[in-house]
Amino acid sequence: MKKRYILAVIVTLIGVYVVYTLLKANVFKPYETTQNAEVNVIVGPPGMEDITIDTATGYAYISSHDRRNFESRGNIYLYDINDPGNKFVNLTADFPKQDFRPHGISLFIENDSTKFLFVISHRIDSQSIERFKIEGASLKHLDTFKSTEFISPNDIHAISSTEFYLTNDHGETKGFMRTVKDFLKIGTGSVVYFDGNSGKIVATGIPYANGIHTSKDGKKLFIASTNVNEILVFNRNADNTLKEETVFDTGIGVDNIELDNAGNLYIGCHPQLLKFLSHSKDSKNLSPTVVLKMTYNEDSKTFKQETIYTDDGSNLSGGSVAAPYIQANGKQIILAGSVFERKMLVLK
Repeated sequence: MKKRYILAVIVTLIGVYVVYTLLKANVFKPYETTQNAEVNVIVGPPGMEDITIDTATGYAYISSHDRRNFESRGNIYLYDINDPGNKFVNLTADFPKQDFRPHGISLFIENDSTKFLFVISHRIDSQSIERFKIEGASLKHLDTFKSTEFISPNDIHAISSTEFYLTNDHGETKGFMRTVKDFLKIGTGSVVYFDGNSGKIVATGIPYANGIHTSKDGKKLFIASTNVNEILVFNRNADNTLKEETVFDTGIGVDNIELDNAGNLYIGCHPQLLKFLSHSKDSKNLSPTVVLKMTYNEDSKTFKQETIYTDDGSNLSGGSVAAPYIQANGKQIILAGSVFERKMLVLK
């Protein structure tokens, strides 16, 4: 009798956790495409997972890789927002490294003139950060940074011409136990600070650490924790270590983070993570996309959260990034990319 009672309790707890997981993943919540937005679907290279925009030139830098065919090579593309031709220019076609698989990227502008692009690259046997100098509408490769702390890098944010923070979404490579920990919401992700020579882990225990960006004044660091729908806010210390300030539940699977000129966060989101997993296996399975705008209030340590755009997946499935830009005429444009699709959205 005692064994039956214990078994019944275990089954009940598992059932409760499964229901909790389904609710957290918004499985039962419908998502329809926003009708009052001007949406242009732009066909382009595969897997435009991360996008960052140079607001001085209107140049968007795009990380592209066919992630359903991992062994394929990826590239960095340039998209001139103000060019009516809407062409994608491959900036790394002559990059000699064939083992180049871009993921998160970050633009750093030094003294309002010299510009650098940092790119996470998933090699077959290692992880690296490739640093490029931007020269007009081209890239010049400068360095390859490596560190044992680059375990499973996802996104990166440069804070100088050689320094950056990056997120490891997991503390281990792919495997069965990694999947189990994801299901149980066990945080194995981390944040790494790299000083130009070596890396140091400065935050740990984050469930699927993903998008990363500093505040406009550089004093805070925002981290997207995808599996638990949270944005973590850290204060940056003088030695670039971090102190957690607050955690905010967005109610949605947050991915990459970009900032507008006012310092508001724009985030590409996976509102239904189970559908996203299904989409990752088969492009025919649609996965909704949501774009959030979030404004941080330092006094209350909370965010004001606004949904800018919702897509049922028919225009863009698995959306991962939303990069804002203000044109000369004052109109705001958002470029939305995704993990797998061969298209991006231009939202007005």
